[in-house]
Amino acid sequence: MHEGGRMMWMWFHTKLNDTLLFKSWWIHDPGKMVWSCLIVAVLAVVLEALRWYSHMLNSAQYLDMLLYFAQSVLAYTLMLSFMTFSVWICLSLCIGLTIGHYLFGVKRFKLTS
Repeated sequence: MHEGGRMMWMWFHTKLNDTLLFKSWWIHDPGKMVWSCLIVAVLAVVLEALRWYSHMLNSAQYLDMLLYFAQSVLAYTLMLSFMTFSVWICLSLCIGLTIGHYLFGVKRFKLTS
């Protein structure tokens, strides 16, 4: 569980000692946590945008397939980010998904009604 002072948490926490996705992405100070939270939130908004765009797209099947691939990779990446169990990363992810749903999800349902 430990690697040079790093910890893999198995419960929700607020500590500044996380590795996010890559060994080099070590969050150990407030500045890195803020940037990491912003990046995770933006990626969550992008995921909702991709879902909206693929729903609106009436194009070739290969483009739909590529969008589905991008959505899957991004969704699993965000899931792994959530699994750091950092309260701040988890909240940022949920806030980003909520903003993305507000910007893109509501439009999707209004356009199809």
